[in-house]
Amino acid sequence: MPAAVEVNNHVHTNYSFSPYSPSAAVYAARAEGLATCGIVDHDSIGGAREFIEAGKIVGIPTTIGIETRVSFAETPLADKRTNNPDQIGNSYMVLHAVPHANIKTVQAHFAPLRAKRNERNRKMVARINERYAADGVSLDFERDVLPLSQSANGGSVTERHLMLALARRENPHMGMMDEFRRVGELKKDFIPKVYEDADAIFVQAELPGLRLEDVSVGVENDVLTLSGERKSGLSSVRSACHAPGRASRARFSVEAGISVGVTRMPPPMSGM
Repeated sequence: MPAAVEVNNHVHTNYSFSPYSPSAAVYAARAEGLATCGIVDHDSIGGAREFIEAGKIVGIPTTIGIETRVSFAETPLADKRTNNPDQIGNSYMVLHAVPHANIKTVQAHFAPLRAKRNERNRKMVARINERYAADGVSLDFERDVLPLSQSANGGSVTERHLMLALARRENPHMGMMDEFRRVGELKKDFIPKVYEDADAIFVQAELPGLRLEDVSVGVENDVLTLSGERKSGLSSVRSACHAPGRASRARFSVEAGISVGVTRMPPPMSGM
């Protein structure tokens, strides 16, 4: 029987974006006949020890690392889309093959990023509650989201945990596969994607076939609307999303740009 030659050194676990524990991920890698596997959760290396021990038990070599997002602001890549499908000017980068003796050091180094993630996560929960208020769905970050994560053990809380909490509030009796599919549906439901940085709320939407001059943006009754119409008049694209808080039309201005066919519009947060 030929020796295994396939490897996967980019494995997420429930310490970030996967529903699988480190042990389950290693077991699956062994069951698939991989020669080796490596854990690289986002902003956390908290699952590394379990991953290593699971590898020893099932007899598969393992590597450990960590994945994070890196800003390319003020570089030639600032307006480019690289390997991050959701953001322009930000890329995913991975630190592979971390020595086992340095696990605690790496985990401590990324602790501030995990804290920043949770600041953003709380804002996202507030937006979810605003969006689903009419359906009577309300999430509490500490009650509904954190228990679904490995935060208490140094894991990162990600969008997957937020969507899983929402899915379970909608229907706490779903089976595993139905729940998995519903989490994917909910993620798609939040397009256009809205996210924040320190100075602005960025609204990113796919507007195929439209030029920048064909796109308009406005705020009315706390609703931000992106719209566009092709010059031929044969078809149009229109989408809307709720802007959190209050938005003053008089103080609302827009900077827009197109990169790789994607329109990106950051409305300043002043007055919101």
